[in-house]
Amino acid sequence: MAWKNLNFLFCILYFSGFCIFSAKTINLKVETMIISFSVSNFRSIKDKLVLNMEAGSMKEYPGNLSEFNNGKLRILRTAGIHGANASGKSNVIKAFEAFQEFIRISDSLKQDDPITVYDPFRLDDESVNLPTAFELDFMGLDKIRYIYGFKFTATRIIEEYLYFYPKNQKALLFHRENPTDNENHVNPGEYLDGKSKSISCLKNQLFLSCVVNENGVSDKLRNLYRYVSSINTMDERRSSSSLDLLKNEFFRKKLSALLSFADFGIDHISIKEIDTSKIKLPDDMPEELKRTILEKFKIQPLFFHGESKNAFELKDESGGTRRVYELAPVLFKTLSDGTVLLFDELDVQLHPYIAELIIKLFNDPEVNTGNAQLIYTTHNINLLNSDYMRRDQLLFTQKDSYGVTELYAMDEFKVRKDIDFARWYMDGRFDALPQIRYQELKDILNEVENGKTE
Repeated sequence: MAWKNLNFLFCILYFSGFCIFSAKTINLKVETMIISFSVSNFRSIKDKLVLNMEAGSMKEYPGNLSEFNNGKLRILRTAGIHGANASGKSNVIKAFEAFQEFIRISDSLKQDDPITVYDPFRLDDESVNLPTAFELDFMGLDKIRYIYGFKFTATRIIEEYLYFYPKNQKALLFHRENPTDNENHVNPGEYLDGKSKSISCLKNQLFLSCVVNENGVSDKLRNLYRYVSSINTMDERRSSSSLDLLKNEFFRKKLSALLSFADFGIDHISIKEIDTSKIKLPDDMPEELKRTILEKFKIQPLFFHGESKNAFELKDESGGTRRVYELAPVLFKTLSDGTVLLFDELDVQLHPYIAELIIKLFNDPEVNTGNAQLIYTTHNINLLNSDYMRRDQLLFTQKDSYGVTELYAMDEFKVRKDIDFARWYMDGRFDALPQIRYQELKDILNEVENGKTE
């Protein structure tokens, strides 16, 4: 199938009985969105770096954003981060993973446990002892804007806070500063209800993490924790399991549609159940582990090409087909639930047109009905494309002369929307290109080869 025919995918899926966003497959839409995420003193990020998802004033592709507060707040559905190797693209994603991980695990830390996600900028002597800071600005489950952030070192929380905007006015939910093991130092705002005010935690634990498992705490805190936990992160090494979903007929039809209309030559997918009773596992293996392993072998996908009745197993398919198969569960779930997917190296193992298709699905309001967001890094300059991306959706990373990662958007350059984004990037007009010193490399290699260096 020619690539241009892939544009029919959206309308075909929309009108078919097995559309990607079929209500039958949606359990609960989260429908919240990141407005911005900021980080300082983390890995190659020294100064405050802001991943801004708030749309600019430009008019192109209005469907690529969602509006709140009667159009006063406009949030982008996708953003792509481009830049050279080692420029810090991945560290933006890793920063969010660290933010998310610390929220999940901090309540399990003992009194003197180190905060393992602390990973400061190491190229100067001052930063290695300064706090790391994270802040998430987002639309909450109740369609109210929230700002949650914290600062920490390797041993303690320095500050933690949560604000929100009831009636579009900023108000405090709680603020915590320099806690000790004996005193929480939580300043509750007038809007913090329930038992939350009386719960204490250690100086190396987040107040948010400590309170969510307690009875009678504020729903606002529970919803914040739930939202952060719902955000998925992926990279080129990870996959999401399709085995349980394969039992679901609607998922199989969605996956079949994606692989068929994306020109993989697959007509439909079926399943074969395997008799696992004959699989022998070690007697001393824990029963729970046995059940998990056997469950993974129980269902096997079968792929049918064209009119042929001969089935192909997953191992028989191309690397691209296997990769899309691995990504499909998290892509469909993110779109259906209206959550966020942060994807490091989106284009790895994918044809550029398939990566483009994924971005288009998130940009299209007829497909992405739940305001899901996709934030990705990539080396693929073909994804710098004015045919479906706004200038404020295209971001760049580069390091300054001190090794500090900077992040900026294309629209800061005041370029026209009709230029060839990829060509301008390759011409160096947006910077963020690798500085390859070929002649110097060649001279050194020749000197080494000829024994002229010590």
